[in-house]
Amino acid sequence: CIGAHVCQQGIRDSQGLLQKLVGMERNEQFADGILLKIHISGCPSSCGTHQTGPMGFRGGVRMADGKAQPAFVFYLGGNEVQGKETMGRELGTMFESEIPSFLVKLGKEIAARGLDFESYRTQYPDGIEKAAAEYLA
Repeated sequence: CIGAHVCQQGIRDSQGLLQKLVGMERNEQFADGILLKIHISGCPSSCGTHQTGPMGFRGGVRMADGKAQPAFVFYLGGNEVQGKETMGRELGTMFESEIPSFLVKLGKEIAARGLDFESYRTQYPDGIEKAAAEYLA
């Protein structure tokens, strides 16, 4: 997704979120495989194919103190591999500012168990949802 700065349909700046997540990843220095490719779309048009990634985010809003705040809807469990196509489940909406914190928490939990993302997801099928729960509405 090119992001709201360029796209007239964009609700959120997907490129801005991507840059924040790249910075978070560099700061945390997670080993390869701890976090997988994340699909980000700035709006429901799905240019970033948010619903077909293992984890995806779709631009939206979330109310806080009576005001609309930048947020992304979180999707989990999609698969874009031909013959294994699956749409991810929509789990709820996270404030944009909290997505890096969620991924740090998840990455540290996976690393602490000595696993990679796929092994963690297999051994702890509800682990990602539990890690995300405090961030979702």
